[in-house]
Amino acid sequence: MKPLFSAIGVIFKRPLVFVYISIITLVFCVVEYYNPVTGVISGLNLKGGISITDSFFTIVSIIMKPLHYPKMFLVLAIAIFAAAIIFAAVMSGYMFAVSNTIERRKRSPGELRQGFRKYFFRMFFLSLFTMIIGLIFIVALIVSLIPAFYIFKSTKEATLVLPSYVPVVLAMLSGLIAFFSIIVFEVYVLFLYPSLFEGEKRPYHNGNAVAGKAFLNMIIPLMFFDAALIIFQIILSRFTATYVMLAINWVFKSIFVSIFISYIFASFRKYRTAEEE
Repeated sequence: MKPLFSAIGVIFKRPLVFVYISIITLVFCVVEYYNPVTGVISGLNLKGGISITDSFFTIVSIIMKPLHYPKMFLVLAIAIFAAAIIFAAVMSGYMFAVSNTIERRKRSPGELRQGFRKYFFRMFFLSLFTMIIGLIFIVALIVSLIPAFYIFKSTKEATLVLPSYVPVVLAMLSGLIAFFSIIVFEVYVLFLYPSLFEGEKRPYHNGNAVAGKAFLNMIIPLMFFDAALIIFQIILSRFTATYVMLAINWVFKSIFVSIFISYIFASFRKYRTAEEE
């Protein structure tokens, strides 16, 4: 519980830093609000008799169809490169301030600018690396789930005859594999960021080393954070997009992002200290 209290404490100790991340979150919430793809995906929530399997294959089509065109790979590469630059620009100073707060370092004026100058390029390369790995992971995860969803759909539509327990067992196994794959990815990728800001000479190596020690203890907290975000998105998708819902989305995600990032930094500090002892 200590990392969670430390994460919440960052909001009260550094209100200006929280205001900064709230402004950044507002920008992304506005983009989410006006993004047509978000509206299409949010609309796939079993309304009008649309099943989970139909929703899954619709999402797969939305994601995979543009990749049929070779030029889209260039567009995707440019988009990832630009996203890494933006992420490093807006988050290097913020994470530097969070790290200073969690580590109880002496507060210095202009931390956001100082963090940007000191960590921008390292954050850019780390973000570029994690975004590429993340994209590969998401595509691999979706592809791995296609057979299970296909069998489940074919069995339901009676185009494939199998014992009734087969789809259930297959769904459970696919769910468990997807769940643990996501948790492993989250722990090992997320712990790279606090390692970068701890003055480590080998942030990738040290981040993975601490992640290995903390993995089992991080499963339940990450389950909680993931479930909270998913449930909120599902509830949000049930309402018509209005400025009121935009405001609710902004408030929730500002608090969520602030606590989540601070929690990762606090957890890294906890398990790194335990490892050193």
